[in-house]
Amino acid sequence: MESDYINEKIGNKIKELRNRNGLTQQELADRTELTKGFISQLERGQVSPSVVTLLDLIECLGSTASNFFK
Repeated sequence: MESDYINEKIGNKIKELRNRNGLTQQELADRTELTKGFISQLERGQVSPSVVTLLDLIECLGSTASNFFK
């Protein structure tokens, strides 16, 4: 299903940016007021974040929406 593919791509990009910034899942969760479990599920493509949550994650990872989706 296409949504699974999209969730997987978003999760991979979040994980890549998190690692590039030297953050643990817990540190990213604390910065975004999400749970470590949600970050883990997100990175594995198991959940789909809301637009607001995704934009918050992107900002906390020092990127912009336009760069994220290139």
